[in-house]
Amino acid sequence: AAGASGLIIPLFSPTAEAVSSDGVAYRPVAVVGASGRTGALCVASCLKRGIPVRALTRSGEWHPPASDAEDASSSLYTINDKLLSIQQCDARDPTALETGVEGCRGVIFAASASKKGGKANEIDNEAAVAAGRACIAKGVPRYIVISSTAVTRPKSLGYKFTNVYQNIMGEKRSGELGVMNSYKESTTSSY
Repeated sequence: AAGASGLIIPLFSPTAEAVSSDGVAYRPVAVVGASGRTGALCVASCLKRGIPVRALTRSGEWHPPASDAEDASSSLYTINDKLLSIQQCDARDPTALETGVEGCRGVIFAASASKKGGKANEIDNEAAVAAGRACIAKGVPRYIVISSTAVTRPKSLGYKFTNVYQNIMGEKRSGELGVMNSYKESTTSSY
């Protein structure tokens, strides 16, 4: 099935082996910012579909989203080499990003500035661009940035309200434009 982003995601039952018909293991989808609300939902969604996922978090720890509390004890969230791996990766560190995305078939950037760490210009702008560049450098064929629909509507109430926090909407838009600019010359990767 194709997601809204265009990333082709084969649907498996959570207990299915994560291998293709030719026996080659599927490469994981990396989620940058996997410990945040949106990132945790991305990881959980991949796991529920039997998609191998590499959760990239600043702390090196990942916990299921609160909305999936009833599934938390399930083997669905067991760290194993077939479906879930967790790796420490500070989105502000380009070297850590390259290491984190290496060998992945796609990367979802779900990191965003928060009170727990990172300023809007560091995460929503600079780190989003750095993760895209890491994907290009490591030959990751697909990069998805989870941003906000309001970034292209600066006169909207949603933009104005959200932008009060560290100019976050302006930084998200700058990050999106930076990613687009980075990918202009790439022939092997897309966003």
